[in-house]
Amino acid sequence: MTAKEIFFKTLQFGWIKRGLGLLNILIAVIQFAILMGISTLFNNEGVGVAMFIVWLCVIGIVNFILNHYIGYMVKAGHVAVITMAFKTGTVPENPVGTGKAMVKNASGHPMFTSR
Repeated sequence: MTAKEIFFKTLQFGWIKRGLGLLNILIAVIQFAILMGISTLFNNEGVGVAMFIVWLCVIGIVNFILNHYIGYMVKAGHVAVITMAFKTGTVPENPVGTGKAMVKNASGHPMFTSR
């Protein structure tokens, strides 16, 4: 099995990561619109600055959860499936489900035990 074949058979992980990035942007834009809309209701620059600071804090938290936690879990599943493909010579039928199971059960999975 070549690297190109493995790449194309595990491309779903790349799309999931791309989707997480787009979701992050969508959440940021929606939150910005809501918070700036609230600040215009008060017609005060101080409220606008406060809402901007709140937006930055909330986006930092959302970014951490989406990209640094969920994103790394997706990346770990991708690496586990690629490792399995190089070790066994085949990519599983459902690479995302297999990767998810391997990340959840990493300590007891035979793939990670020494022989």
